Amino acid sequence: FLSGDYPRALAALEGFDRDYPLDAHRQPALFFLARSYERPGDWEQAITAYRAYLIEPTLIADQVYERIGDAYTQLQDPTAALVAYQEALSTASRPGQTFRLREKMAAAYLEQNAYDEALAQYEAVLEQAQSDAYRAQVLYRMGQTHRAAGDEEAAISRFRQAVDSYPKAYAAYLSLVELIQAGVPVDEFQRGLVDYYAGAYGPAVEAFYRYIEATPDHTGDVHYYAGLAFRAAGSPELAIREFDRLIEAHPANARVGQAWLEKAQVYITMGDYAQAMRTYRQFADDYPQHELAAEAIWRGARLAEGQQEYHDAIAAYTDLTTRYPDSNHAAEALFRAGLCYYRLNKLDRALTFWRRLIKEYPTADNVWAAHFWVGKTLLRQGFISSAQTALQAVIEAQPESYYGVRAHDLLLAKSATPGWPAAPGNLLLPPDDDPTNQAEAEEWLASWADLSPDEQITTTLPAAVREDPYLQRGEELLGVGLRAEAMLEFDALRKEFEDDPLRQYQLALYFRAQGLYAPSIRCALRLLKLSPESTLEAAPRFIQHLAYPVYFPDLLLGEAAANGIDPLLVVALTRQESFFDDGAESWAGAIGLTQIIPSTGEWIALKMPWPDYQPDDLYRPYLNVKFGVWYLAQALNDFEGNAFPALAGYNGGPRNAIRWMEATEDGDPDLFIEVIDRREPALYVKEIYRQHAIYRRLYGG
Repeated sequence: FLSGDYPRALAALEGFDRDYPLDAHRQPALFFLARSYERPGDWEQAITAYRAYLIEPTLIADQVYERIGDAYTQLQDPTAALVAYQEALSTASRPGQTFRLREKMAAAYLEQNAYDEALAQYEAVLEQAQSDAYRAQVLYRMGQTHRAAGDEEAAISRFRQAVDSYPKAYAAYLSLVELIQAGVPVDEFQRGLVDYYAGAYGPAVEAFYRYIEATPDHTGDVHYYAGLAFRAAGSPELAIREFDRLIEAHPANARVGQAWLEKAQVYITMGDYAQAMRTYRQFADDYPQHELAAEAIWRGARLAEGQQEYHDAIAAYTDLTTRYPDSNHAAEALFRAGLCYYRLNKLDRALTFWRRLIKEYPTADNVWAAHFWVGKTLLRQGFISSAQTALQAVIEAQPESYYGVRAHDLLLAKSATPGWPAAPGNLLLPPDDDPTNQAEAEEWLASWADLSPDEQITTTLPAAVREDPYLQRGEELLGVGLRAEAMLEFDALRKEFEDDPLRQYQLALYFRAQGLYAPSIRCALRLLKLSPESTLEAAPRFIQHLAYPVYFPDLLLGEAAANGIDPLLVVALTRQESFFDDGAESWAGAIGLTQIIPSTGEWIALKMPWPDYQPDDLYRPYLNVKFGVWYLAQALNDFEGNAFPALAGYNGGPRNAIRWMEATEDGDPDLFIEVIDRREPALYVKEIYRQHAIYRRLYGG
């Protein structure tokens, strides 16, 4: 079945059902049998197998009935489909499934021309739905339903509601098309907005201009959106003209400040960085009290720094901290001004700014980064004792943060620019069930977990958890191959006991035994957060291993060896990417243990080469790890073994990594981290560095 060989799956499952009618595995086998019938389109047999599944007690009747309804839909039997969907709806608990079922019921009613009943289902969805895009989609479908029922007035009302209420939604654009085709007058400004957000920039501008002509006393917002549309359409000069019209003709408009920022951004897209910086400065000077004035100075400073105009950047950063000391950018401005001086080799001036940050903003998020850079700079200047004091302060305050770990490595290397720590000579991987370490962990847990006098620490789940509906439903879903649905139940179970340390410990062990490594790690991390320990290292070794495990060791370590890569770097990357969840999927479409995007997978398969590659192969741990480690190895080769840019490229793209590396003087790894101008890749590299240190300590021999 999992290999896609459905004829053989059918033969095996039919034989099992025939020969072992009393076996405990018969019920999940029936579910897989039904799914195997679905693949070639044998819907009647699928329904029979699903109904046989329902004969035995089940907690997932909603899932089974929904699939029966889908099968009847394929058989073009809406009446039977409705009965099944209604059964599913009666036991469904999650909003997403409820919405999906109601939409399917509405479609079945439409097949029967039962328009009022279909509309009732859409109304029920609309009462609960929160997403603007989804609400617009439902309104559009309601408009279509009213039109099919012959009620044009009601249809127009729903289309107009989508257009007026949710202009950013694509369904609003579809509704707009319906209104225009019906000859219904639409407010030109609203029409332009909907067109703009749908990417129809030409029609958007035309609508905006008709609105300007028809409404000479407009407030000016239309110029702002016309500017955005022109910019998106690739007409920067016209975009600037519109922003200027708003600024000059409507100075009291609330969007004037944003128009200045957008105008500067247009100059950036044109490559005129000097004019962009002048625009930022002019806005801040002309509107010093504006809420975006500090933002403008900040953006100008960042732009100057990115163009390696360090003196201009320092002047802007200093101006920001002087004029707007309470700005949320003030502490970061001091930090970056220090970096600019550092890059100019004016180290004493850099220290002045970082020390000022530490003194004036002691609770800022980047205060320990400033401490680190003070220590690094003193180390570079040869003031060893003072450097040690500064770096040790970081280690003591945040020993397991990126800057704490990095400070430790600088002291260990006695260098201001050590590279990525070397791979360990050998690894020590303890067995999952180490009785001595586990006993120690349970004694530790008993010492602070505030257990009741009659409560014993056991590694098996107690009845209260075993009988929990989330657990039971999750287990049944997992047993029939519905992993994503099962994970929702297990996450709900984990959160239900989130303040119970004993349950978190027991669930960590339970999930690990089931091969559900991501929730196991999350339970272990929650247990550590509930504990009195201030650091991971203070916790028992067994608990540390639960939080930072090495799963799939044969695959990960084997591929690391085959590619000549530090094995613990591969382990840390996999933990960061997926928490060792081989079924993980990201919002961007990345898949599996090492989170390969299908298009990247195709490129890797071509380059390795790997024959007969299919995107679904990325769900196979063996292939996913092989591809991910190969891709990392190529990045390391491209950067001569430097893991900092290699990891930044793995997450943020190789071209960006090259750009960041080219902007880094002397290849300083710490400077490289600060040069990265996108939040996610910077955090990604820092987090893997931090985790790599933990893995070296736990498993590095």
